[in-house]
Amino acid sequence: MVRVRYSSVAGRLPKLPRELVHKILDDISLVKVLELVSSHDIPYIDECVSTHFHLRQLLPPDVLPEAKSYFLLYNTLCERRRRQPLPNLPQLAHDAQVLLQAKPSRRVDIIAIIKVEILKDLEAYAPFFPYSVTWLWDLFNVIDASEKKLNAVKSDQLKRMAELMVEYPGMLRDYQDPSQEQRRNADHTIAKLLLLSERIKRPQMLSGKFVGRYIFIQHNFHLVPYDRYLGAFLKVLDRFPSEDDALTEESIADQESKNIKDRNRTRIPHKYPKTLFTKYSGKGVCSNKGFQQPRFCLRADKSHATPPLGAVGDRSLLPASEKEVQWLEAFLVVCKHMSEMEEEWKAGETVGEYWKTHV
Repeated sequence: MVRVRYSSVAGRLPKLPRELVHKILDDISLVKVLELVSSHDIPYIDECVSTHFHLRQLLPPDVLPEAKSYFLLYNTLCERRRRQPLPNLPQLAHDAQVLLQAKPSRRVDIIAIIKVEILKDLEAYAPFFPYSVTWLWDLFNVIDASEKKLNAVKSDQLKRMAELMVEYPGMLRDYQDPSQEQRRNADHTIAKLLLLSERIKRPQMLSGKFVGRYIFIQHNFHLVPYDRYLGAFLKVLDRFPSEDDALTEESIADQESKNIKDRNRTRIPHKYPKTLFTKYSGKGVCSNKGFQQPRFCLRADKSHATPPLGAVGDRSLLPASEKEVQWLEAFLVVCKHMSEMEEEWKAGETVGEYWKTHV
């Protein structure tokens, strides 16, 4: 049996109102909270953790049971060590508020941290694991096939990025490049993407050297059209609107109103608009008065360095969202169609001619 601590605290907390329990939890480090809930398994305390303003962001109700199970196993292994029988997780030795102050890309993955420590302790048992060579081969083949499949998807996306730059020359830029001036090194960028698309097919997990992590870092798709194409696109769309143009300022405002009402019932993650200073951007960012011209909305990365592997929100080993790729492809197709339109823009000038002089 694992040593049980904090029995006195666990016995008293259920007798207190939730608000007071929340104040007590404010001053307890996360590692102690995990030890408390996993060792005693009291539903009321679990409920207080899941409703605590800060703790619920780290241990939401759907994550807490799994975290408790991992920590209970970790705590059991700690006691078996004897020399260091108490939990020792420096990364979790702070209260929830302190942990949440870290940048999203630097926040800890609680379960991943505990899992790593469990596996370290279980290494002592490795020579005695009843694994046959057939089982080990099966395990390796499953993992290897999954990595190859993942890398194939990323390779295809890198190749598609290069193909888009070839098919639509001068229309795309690296999202981290703030300049709206067309770069002259497009051929170099295309060659680099094609080279990465081949290199990324190789197995990388065991070597720890991952190809193209900076391409697949979270927040934004790697390629984005220049803002001037968005401006021309919107002007042509206003002149020749689609038959069902439901995304008006009014409809977006109505949706925002519904979202505000929903926030009273549940926590909704913030959704970034695709564009700024257009009527499709949503309430508060739909005006283009003054010097604000339509532009694509990109989440700013304060640091261009890739986050550490396993950090909360790290998607650098995953492919980009297929929806983002499809959206970009569709936008470029429409822009090309607009650039070839023969409809009259004004006397003596077609839409295609207007497009060529304004982008």
